[in-house]
Amino acid sequence: MEFYQSITQLYDHIFPLNMGQVNFVGSECPPAALLDVGCGTGSLAIAMSAKGFSVSAIDIDREMVDMASAKDENRRVAFSQGDMLSIDQRYIDQHFGVITCFGNTLVHLKTFDEVSDFFQKTYALLLKNGKLLLQLLNYEAILTSKPEKIPTIENERICFERRYYYRPDGKIDFEGILLDKVTGLITRNVVPLLPVTLQQLTLLLNDAGFVNLQFYGGFDRSPIDENKLPLIVSAQKM
Repeated sequence: MEFYQSITQLYDHIFPLNMGQVNFVGSECPPAALLDVGCGTGSLAIAMSAKGFSVSAIDIDREMVDMASAKDENRRVAFSQGDMLSIDQRYIDQHFGVITCFGNTLVHLKTFDEVSDFFQKTYALLLKNGKLLLQLLNYEAILTSKPEKIPTIENERICFERRYYYRPDGKIDFEGILLDKVTGLITRNVVPLLPVTLQQLTLLLNDAGFVNLQFYGGFDRSPIDENKLPLIVSAQKM
């Protein structure tokens, strides 16, 4: 995707490894076969492999997959380039104890039918009692308050401003404005998002066969709050 190609080289400065993610996955599932969908530059996948998980990881962006492979010095993770809706074919002979889809990846799908399709494919790839773990934003709260911005990410290297524009068709145009503080280069790009609410997630996950749905306001398992942007989901295959 053009949006992420434009920020690939600075991706790890924008989204460094989140140990909250690592600890959450480890607490949800003992070491098992894990598929990381939308793996980006591979930080989570590599961290989970170091925790004893047998990790496969996929991302649509070739440059990110190449960066992830280069970071994986011990070659423990099976990185692959591909679309998240192709996982049923890419991993046709594999099954997983846990599938992760973090980083608001889910809402880059184009339609609710595609979200449903993705859930059905993950369900088919999971072992009995396996879990699908999702991280996205609380779009129920966002669609209610309609903020023009979500919090800017800033550190010594970058400043990443994030703006939302609400479309008549229900989608959100996400504009990212990235400043590289070393070079002074500003990169601006827009990508459409499909705001999937908690209610829609519940319906689509249940339709796919998932049970024991758990929703949190963070990887610390804090309650959902209208003032909290994160939405973390755990869903189980019986």
